[in-house]
Amino acid sequence: MEGTKQLSNPSPLRILLVGASGHMGQIVTEQIRQQSEQYRLAAILNGHQHQMEGVVQGWPGNLQTLADCEWDVLIDFSSPALLPAICELLTRHPAPAVLATTGYSQDELASLKQLARTLPLFMSANMSLGIHVMQRLITQAARYLYPAYDIEIVEAHHRRKVDAPSGTALLLARALQDEICQTQGTDLTLTFDRSLVRQARPAAEIGISSIRGGNIVGEHAVIFAGQADILTIKHSALSRSVFAQGALNAAAFIINREAGLYSMEDLLDQLAKA
Repeated sequence: MEGTKQLSNPSPLRILLVGASGHMGQIVTEQIRQQSEQYRLAAILNGHQHQMEGVVQGWPGNLQTLADCEWDVLIDFSSPALLPAICELLTRHPAPAVLATTGYSQDELASLKQLARTLPLFMSANMSLGIHVMQRLITQAARYLYPAYDIEIVEAHHRRKVDAPSGTALLLARALQDEICQTQGTDLTLTFDRSLVRQARPAAEIGISSIRGGNIVGEHAVIFAGQADILTIKHSALSRSVFAQGALNAAAFIINREAGLYSMEDLLDQLAKA
């Protein structure tokens, strides 16, 4: 990716792509095509049959074909509905996996943590490196500004996005909660709707607002609102290719790792050392 350090591998990584027929899956496929020296699309898994020339295809109920073919790492850009098939496939063909899907239930997250005991899993609600640099910036800002400044998060996405708030907004909010709890001993609550509450804003909360409309790729702003000034730290995704490239970087990072859960924080640390 232009402007970031690339992780190298001695030979093309063979990718099994889950959700290849979806919007993000098509973008990942194109990114792989453009970087053929680093990556190769070896197989796909969709919720239904989807013909793609030159790759092995599978779907729930037809997983053994994928388990028997050769691939190095799984990348998932689908939906939680395919998680049972993914877990079954990884049980039959143990391999590293990059999970870029959001909206998992607590039970689904528990099953993934269990799976991570036996193989390396890379999970992130947002595959953009910029978002995770932003995460570090907002926690540093919170250390200096809270409680003198109120904290609000505003996120905006395209009209087709079904979950709200976004997984990224929750990621940022929880990073702020952890930072303030650890440094100041204060537990902040998350507030998503003030329409039924008639009271002044409590200090110990983070408000999260969601916008859905048009074809907005993804915008996240964290607002530190003081009495005399406002600091806003914002990330705007201009193209969905940033998420595709982030997932490919994650695939290069996680190959040959020990079993466990990995995140963009681990990838950022490695990039800083490269």
